[in-house]
Amino acid sequence: MQQVLDEAQVPASRVLGAGAAVPGPVDPATGSVARSSMIPSWAGTVIREELENVFAYPLTVDNDSNCAALAEMRWGAGRGYRNVVYLKLHSGIGGAIILNGELLHGNSGRAGEFGHITLDPRGPLCGCGNRGCLETYAGIPALLEQARPSYGPQLTLTELLQLARRGDAGCRRLLTDTGHLVGQALGSLWNTLDPEVIIIGGALSRAQELLLEPARDGFLRTALSPGTGTESRILMGTLGGNASALGAVVSFFKGIVEMA
Repeated sequence: MQQVLDEAQVPASRVLGAGAAVPGPVDPATGSVARSSMIPSWAGTVIREELENVFAYPLTVDNDSNCAALAEMRWGAGRGYRNVVYLKLHSGIGGAIILNGELLHGNSGRAGEFGHITLDPRGPLCGCGNRGCLETYAGIPALLEQARPSYGPQLTLTELLQLARRGDAGCRRLLTDTGHLVGQALGSLWNTLDPEVIIIGGALSRAQELLLEPARDGFLRTALSPGTGTESRILMGTLGGNASALGAVVSFFKGIVEMA
C-alpha cells in the first residue's frame, strides 16, 4: 500500500478511502466475485476482504464496467443523461445499465454481461460455455485471431488500428464487420431497456469512427423506433483507459453516502 501512495506522491493523511474496479461481476450482497469466463479462478473470492488485509481505509468494490459507466455519467459522454447503457469492448466484453440515475447490479451482480448475448447459437465456442456470444466476435482476442493469419502472429490492436487508418482494406473490413455485429447487439439492448444513449468504451473504442459508423448502421437494422438523430444515440466514451479507475472513485463516494 505504501508503494502505491509513494508512486502517486500522496501522503497517507490525505487518503479518505479507495474504490476497486474488478474485471468480473461482483455480488452486491456478499461482495464476492461471481463466476466469470474472464477470471474463473476468482469465483467466490471476496475482494473487499482481500483488500482490507492490506489497506487500512474504507473501500468499495464493483465491476469495472459499472465503474466506467459511473465515470462517463459524471465526467464523460453520459453527462446530462439518467438512462444509459454502457458497453465495454475490451479483451472481454462487459457493460452496465443505469436507469433513472441508478446503477443496476441485478440479483447477483451479473447485470450488464452483454458479452454473452448470443448472436449465433452455432457460432464459435465461448469461454462461458455457450456458442456465438458477442465476445467471440467483438472481443479483442477474437479480432486479432481473425487478423493474424494475414498480418502475422504478433499483430497487436494498436497495429491493427494503425493499418486500418492507413486504408488497409482487410483491417477496415474486420472493424466494419465487428461494428455491424456490435450494433446488432445494441439494437436488442435498446429494444429491451429503452435508454437515452448507449456509450461504447474499452480499448476497442480507440477505433472511433472506424467502428462507430458501422455500429450505428447495425443498430438501425435492429432497434425499434430509435427516432431521428442516431448520432446522438450511440456515443464513444471520452475517458479512455481511466474510466474504470475514475468510476471506482465515484463508487466509493456513493457507497459512503449510502452508508451514512
